[in-house]
Amino acid sequence: MVLLCPSISGLRWLLRKCEDYAAAHGLRYNAKKSELLVFKAGTKCYSNVPQVTISNSPLTRVSHFKYLGHWVTEDLNENMDIERKFKPILDQMLQMASDHGVFSDEDIREHLDTLVAASYDTTSSAMTHMLLAIATYPEIQNRLYNEIQEVLQNKDDDFTKHDLQKLVYLEAVMKESLRLYSATPLIGRNIDVDVKLKNCTIRANSTSIIGVYALHRHPLWGPDANEFKPERWLDPSISSLLEKPALFAAFGIGKRNCIGKSYSMLMMKIVLAHIVRQYHISGDIHKVVCEFDIVLKPVSGHHIGLKLRS
Repeated sequence: MVLLCPSISGLRWLLRKCEDYAAAHGLRYNAKKSELLVFKAGTKCYSNVPQVTISNSPLTRVSHFKYLGHWVTEDLNENMDIERKFKPILDQMLQMASDHGVFSDEDIREHLDTLVAASYDTTSSAMTHMLLAIATYPEIQNRLYNEIQEVLQNKDDDFTKHDLQKLVYLEAVMKESLRLYSATPLIGRNIDVDVKLKNCTIRANSTSIIGVYALHRHPLWGPDANEFKPERWLDPSISSLLEKPALFAAFGIGKRNCIGKSYSMLMMKIVLAHIVRQYHISGDIHKVVCEFDIVLKPVSGHHIGLKLRS
C-alpha cells in the first residue's frame, strides 16, 4: 500500500479508522441483531481498496444500519412492477437484472446498502461545515439571504428547479465549503500500471491514498488557497483551473467518482436555501477542530445557533 498523505502514519491507522464503518458491509452477518457480532472471514473496507480487510471486528455501528437490509428487501419487492416515466437508480438496476441478468437480488441489496451508508455521514459532515462557514462570515450570509429573497420575490412558495438554478452564489458557497472542508478528506485508488512521479515510482497493484484535504489547498488555487472565498467560483478563470486533473475532488476522481453527486448537491442546496431564508445562523468554523477520518468530523462536537428571522 502506498500512502500519499503526510498525515497518515500507516496501514494500522487506516484499518483502525475503517473499523467504525464495517457495520455497513456486515448486515447479512447480523441476522441475530447482535451489536457485538464478529466478522469471521473478514470484510472489505471499501470497494476500491480490495487488499485491505477487517477480521474479527465488532460491528460498532450496527445500531445505525441494523434494519437496512430488511428495508431494502421490502423496497425491492414493492418496486418490481412499478412503471415510472423517470426511473430512479433502484428501478434501473431492477430493469437490468430482469432484462440482462446483470444483478442478483443480493447484488442490488448490497449496492443500495452501500449507497445509503455512504451518504449517511458524508452529507451530514458537508452540511455541518457549510452552515458553520455561512455563520462565520456575516457578509456572505447576508448576500445569500438577499439572493434567495430576490429569486423567490419574498413569496412563501417552495423552490422550483428553475429557482434553484438561479441561486448561483449559494452554489459557489457550497463548492467553496467542499473545497476547504471536503467530507471525504482521503480517497483510495488501486494502481493498475506503474506510475512514475518526480522522486519515486508507484508500482502496479499498489493502493494509493490521496489527501484531498491537502489537494484542495494546493498553491495552484492561488495565494488565498486557505481562505474561504466563494467568489472564486464565480470568476471565469475557474474553468481553466478545474481543467487540471483532480484539482477538485470533493466527490472523488475519475470513473469511480460519487454517483450521488448531482442528487447530493441538489438536496443540500434545497436544505441550505430554506435554512438561510428562515433563520439567522451563528457559529464560528475557526473554533472547530476536526480529525482526519474516512469522513471529516469535529473532534468534540460543534455548536450552530439558529434564530428565526422576523
